[in-house]
Order: sequence, then structure tokens, then C-alpha cells
Amino acid sequence: DESSEDQGTIHVPAAWRSVVEDSATMKLLLDNYSSCCKINTQQSSKALECLVQMAGIRRSLFSSDEQRLRYLRNHMNGMLEILRVRMGLDEQDNYHHFCRWLARLKSNYQLQELVNSDLYAEWIQLISQFTLESLSADWALVGNSLFYLLSLWSRLVASMPYLKGDSLSYLDDHVQRIVEKYVTSRLQTLHSSGVSYDEDDDAVFTEHLEAIPVILRLQYDKTCQFVCGLVDPMIQQYRTAIVDQRLASTSNPQLAMLERDVAWIVRVIGAA
Repeated sequence: DESSEDQGTIHVPAAWRSVVEDSATMKLLLDNYSSCCKINTQQSSKALECLVQMAGIRRSLFSSDEQRLRYLRNHMNGMLEILRVRMGLDEQDNYHHFCRWLARLKSNYQLQELVNSDLYAEWIQLISQFTLESLSADWALVGNSLFYLLSLWSRLVASMPYLKGDSLSYLDDHVQRIVEKYVTSRLQTLHSSGVSYDEDDDAVFTEHLEAIPVILRLQYDKTCQFVCGLVDPMIQQYRTAIVDQRLASTSNPQLAMLERDVAWIVRVIGAA
């Protein structure tokens, strides 16, 4: 189970310390990914899988906090190299493991440590852009991977109260757009599919419900205004569709679509 696996810490032997701390080790994996991502996705996705595991290496392995933060910076820099040009991310396996890599990094490092990095401002900006693009993509292809992106944002937001001093997380600049894009893109997907939930779809959304409540509440007033702006017209359309169906004495396809939309948005509201 990848989702539970990505919560854990990797306990590598102490004898591996010098290899893990050596920046050449991570460079080797990134070079492997770069050279294979367009010609051998099986190989490139394996390189990313290795980076996922390396992002979860236990804190006690490192010889000092400075060395651990240097190691964190190497991960962030590797992510930026890929995000700047979306290197290989059009391939589904690469995309999936890259999302896992992002989530694993946050599960093993504190927001304060990320924010203190000189790469953080660009890192959070590109991840926000990557998330918005992912939410605009075909949910049939990215749905299983979105859980990791939503988990990343959930953990980032949950860590905000623990930031010290004048550290800037920039999360207020990004999270609300992600919330709104998540809701609208999912409604658009329901419309384009023309079908109701199936079991797989519902299982994916149930996973999402584990992550989205935290990000929905970051700017609660704005989220409420946004959701109300969606729900009020839906309810009015639903009432009109019920009246039309009664007058026509025939089934109304629009009614079923509206019921599905309202049911989905109610689940989102319940999660918040």
C-alpha cells in the first residue's frame, strides 16, 4: 500500500551514511532520470522511486543538522530541475512517483526547514503551478496521484502554526486557488463523464477527503463564499428542473446531473 508506505521513515544502515550524504549519489539518480525519462519510462520511474525512498531516510542517520539540511536542499533542487521544464512528467509513471516524492519530502521534513531554504520561494511557486495543472488534467489519468499532492498541501497548511519568527510560507497565496480549482475541475469532470460515481471513483474521492479538510479551512471565509456561489445557483436550477419534470411528466436528464452535482458538493461541505 503506497499511501501508508509514504508515511514512514526509511531506516537504512549507519554504514550507508557516507553514500547517502554524498551529493553524487542523488546526482546519479537525477542524471539517470533525465537521460531515460523520454526513452525508457520504466527506468526513469525506478529512479524516481529511489528518490522517494531517499527522501524518507531517518533523521538520525545524518552526521549533523547542517548535513541533513544540505541533503534537503539537494532534493528541492532536483525537484526544481524537473518542474522548471516538466521533464518527463507527461509520462504517467513518472508523474505518479514524482507526486509521491513531493509528499514524502514533506512527511520527513518540517515546514520551518523547507521555508528556511533559499530555494523555497521558487519551490512552492512551481509546486503550486504543477498542482493547478494537475487538477486541470484528465482525472482518469491523475486521480490516484492527486492524493499525494493534496496530502502535501494538507501537511504544509497543518504546519503553519509552528512557523517561527517572520518566516514566510506563501501558502495564503496559493492554497485558495488550489481549493477552487479542485472543486471546479471535479464538477467539470462529472459533467464530461456523463455518468454517476462508480466504486473506483468513490474510493479515490474518499482518499481525497482525508486531505482536503485542512486546506479548505485555511481561508474559511473565502472558501464559504466560493462554495455558496456554486451551491445557490445549483439549488435554484434543481428546483426549476423538478418543476419542469412534473409539468412534462417525463424524466429530465438535467435533473440527474444536478442531483449528482449537489450530492458531490454536499460531501465537500461536510468535509470542511
